[in-house]
Amino acid sequence: MVQRAIAKRLSRQDWVDAALRSTAQVGLENVSVEALAKTLNATKGSFYWHFTDRAELVDAALAEWQRRTTTEVFDGIGHAPTEDPVARLMDRVLSLGRADDEAADWRIMLAAEHPQIGPAVARAHAVRIGLVTDLLIRRGFDPGRAEARARVAYAAYLGNRMLMHSSGTGKRPDSAALKREFLAAIQGDRPGR
Repeated sequence: MVQRAIAKRLSRQDWVDAALRSTAQVGLENVSVEALAKTLNATKGSFYWHFTDRAELVDAALAEWQRRTTTEVFDGIGHAPTEDPVARLMDRVLSLGRADDEAADWRIMLAAEHPQIGPAVARAHAVRIGLVTDLLIRRGFDPGRAEARARVAYAAYLGNRMLMHSSGTGKRPDSAALKREFLAAIQGDRPGR
């Protein structure tokens, strides 16, 4: 009697996760259904069970990217009255976990001129700057100054990411020193200090 291995039924999330892992290597704009099917040991029929086309997969991958790299990072920051929300955010940003998520994040940012990816990147930038602005307003900055500092902070974050990735090593700088200097720059003359 011949026994066949029972294949795990792939979920929509399995395809999205595979697309993001592939994004870390080739960029989301270059992810192909055929390559994902091969990686997942699946047929393209499995893909089409969950998605009408590749564009729908890209949209789902971008939504998951936004959730992992923005929503999860900012979730719950600033709700405890005794903590410094900006310092807590820095801790989270500097200790981002999954290397695939970081690489995918960077590759997605680099594809900002792509017509399908660009709007999602612009939304991510706006949401991230808005959330940091809100944190700084709660720390006592007036709204205009808070937004300007949030933009500077976000630009520093993006610049640091660029340095890490363009060096070819992906090596992180000393996170304690970076956090200390970043906080001094962003909150240095906070009202009430």
